[in-house]
Amino acid sequence: MSKKLIIYRSESNFIDVAVKVIEKLYNDSENVLFLCLTEEEVKAYNQKLWTYSQLSFIPSGNIYDMPIEDAAYCHTWFSTNIVFDNHPVVLLHNGINIDTYSDIDKFYKIIDIAIKPKNQDISDILKKYKTAGFNDQKVWIQRGKTWEQGEAI
Repeated sequence: MSKKLIIYRSESNFIDVAVKVIEKLYNDSENVLFLCLTEEEVKAYNQKLWTYSQLSFIPSGNIYDMPIEDAAYCHTWFSTNIVFDNHPVVLLHNGINIDTYSDIDKFYKIIDIAIKPKNQDISDILKKYKTAGFNDQKVWIQRGKTWEQGEAI
């Protein structure tokens, strides 16, 4: 199975894009590890997922709000570390540098969502992931209310 990298560069709020991606992954039955930088992000993003839509329910959790034994029942697990408590196949994060983490080879898909600064060059990010074996790469860039496919290497 080919390892996949999907990069989203958004002009909108990061978490709004992330929740829409999580909804799609939930529909595809792909468990997610949502990697955060801080404990505050873990709690805030998990809360946002629980309250994002009255039409969808996506089981999610984190070690601060529930026993680790219950992680297996969560589609999305929020953490500041790479953990496999909910058996994730997708790693989702907000532009976190992969050089600082191990075990990314256990994921078959990585999704990197970040707010797009002007003239951002993502070629270095793509090269790092390609070096890590993520050869199937897609880039999506938001322009106004539309999304356009960007350049991948």
